[in-house]
Amino acid sequence: MRLSVPRSAKLLVTAICVAACHGGGGTETDGGPQDDSGIVTNDAGRPLGSDAGDDDGGPAEVDAGPPSADAGPDDGKLSTQGVYGDFATQAIPSDAIVYGVRYELWSDGATKRRWLLLPPGGTVDNSDQAHWKFPVGTRLVKEFTRDGVVVETRIEETLSSGIDLRTYVWNAQHTEANRAVDGAFNIDGTAHDAPTAHECMMCHEGEPGGALGFSAIQLTPAMISWLSTAGKLRVAIPDGTQFGPTGDPKAVAALTYLHANCGHCHQPGGYASTVNDQYLKLATDSRPANTEPGWVSTVGVTVQGDGEGAGKRIDPGNPSNSAIVRRMSLRGSGQMPLIATEVVHAAGIQTVTDWVNTIAP
Repeated sequence: MRLSVPRSAKLLVTAICVAACHGGGGTETDGGPQDDSGIVTNDAGRPLGSDAGDDDGGPAEVDAGPPSADAGPDDGKLSTQGVYGDFATQAIPSDAIVYGVRYELWSDGATKRRWLLLPPGGTVDNSDQAHWKFPVGTRLVKEFTRDGVVVETRIEETLSSGIDLRTYVWNAQHTEANRAVDGAFNIDGTAHDAPTAHECMMCHEGEPGGALGFSAIQLTPAMISWLSTAGKLRVAIPDGTQFGPTGDPKAVAALTYLHANCGHCHQPGGYASTVNDQYLKLATDSRPANTEPGWVSTVGVTVQGDGEGAGKRIDPGNPSNSAIVRRMSLRGSGQMPLIATEVVHAAGIQTVTDWVNTIAP
């Protein structure tokens, strides 16, 4: 079962609680409901990554507790990594920046908690809004729950030599999680698999800063506004700044879905860029949907490689001849995404299909 955080004294901390703290209104839902803009929302209909309900838009109240700690010896144990405030209860540290993402990566129904730990005085280098970079010592943490069971916690740490990606798998008693360089299958009686170290790098290698979810595109305007006001960004972002596509809601929903689920590999420098020129990562600036790379490099473009019987990457008005739709519908040989999912995401397929049907042949 999911462990709960005791309700202790409260204080305002450097966090936006995105309905992701135990006892704080639920967790982020993988592939959850979307509003008409394509933004994934929580059960209350509020965009994940928002201020969790504070009318003044300020930081939400979260449970007080111990702060994070520096990592101890590299003994392969999560308990020595210092990323929880109270390891026994899996309490998020009081100095964490808790966040959600606007466009969710499908992980076969797992729910997730995410938080960022900056080193003292550290700021995010967002001078290139398309590629945020983090100071040495930064740790991004993502915890997965599947079928009510906490199964794994991932850490991305910024080192002077680059990024270090580590996956820790929880034991059945939830007293410890051990590093799993070679991944793990069907953790604790669930169908959840943890990726290998190589698979983690496959997804993250195309992003200079390493982070896929903590970015200008993925954070909500409320979260970005708070980060700017709190001095956590090197370059302040004015309120009202638009990131991502505009235009027809069905096109926006599909392109943002493809960004979250495919764009990390399908981008210049990404894992898939060695075999094709299909780019599904969103441009950071605000632009019409039909000028996004995910449109320009797919709509009406002949398949380059294996289309699983489809002739076009996206065939306007014809989902059955669209390779992206076909490969999203597979698991096993020919599936997309290539890794980290064993269950077809019907809602995601419908989102892309609805877009294809709106494009004039």
